[in-house]
Amino acid sequence: MRLIYWLRRAYSGVLYKRVYRRLYPDRPFFTPRAISEIDKRLKPGSRVFEWGSGISTTWLAKRVAELITVEHDIAWYESTARNIGAQRLTNVTLVYAAPNRHENDFSWSTQWRFYEVLHHAPKKKEFKDYMSVIDRYPDSYFDCIAIDGRERIGCLMHAMQKLRSNGFVIFDDTLRRQYEELFDLTTGWRVERYPFGLKETTLLFPACKATQRTELHGSAGSACDHGMQPDEDIRRAFCTTNP
Repeated sequence: MRLIYWLRRAYSGVLYKRVYRRLYPDRPFFTPRAISEIDKRLKPGSRVFEWGSGISTTWLAKRVAELITVEHDIAWYESTARNIGAQRLTNVTLVYAAPNRHENDFSWSTQWRFYEVLHHAPKKKEFKDYMSVIDRYPDSYFDCIAIDGRERIGCLMHAMQKLRSNGFVIFDDTLRRQYEELFDLTTGWRVERYPFGLKETTLLFPACKATQRTELHGSAGSACDHGMQPDEDIRRAFCTTNP
């Protein structure tokens, strides 16, 4: 039975790459049902932050008021810049954040603000500046944060306090083993997982008093009516909300 399950998933994955992507080349590399849900939730006045620029950048920009997108690869950065210019998108701030050359000089156990509570040091430490671009913005500033670039768990940690209480996080490729800890860090959050073949996109919603975890297909549920906890207890940013 397990073999049949994975054969079906693999077949769906082939369909995604060979059929779906050719039919819809201008859609983000999220799974189809996730795209549908994201499209429903984004509003003309939404503020969005994105790690990992590309096709998703122009797709998101056409639906929201403001988009900040961060890219570490100079080729992708230049390609995205050309696409933004060609489509005359004036609501996009494209940030190039090159990998750090001297990341070993940084003390992760003392200077990494999430280490003491979450005991997590990024696996790809050269993306310190890349992860921290979002720190330039006020807390509870963004309605949506898309994580589809490098060092995604580290990006998630930076993202939490920047997300509005009724906002959501898009986390792509959640079937990858290196992202398994995502679901431990967001215990208490509402989780909607949208698989398609061997690929999966997950939407994460700040925790409410009455939380639920929705697997596979998801449901909307009620929105939180509180904001993030103060910075002195970082873990609460992952588990609770405040005004």
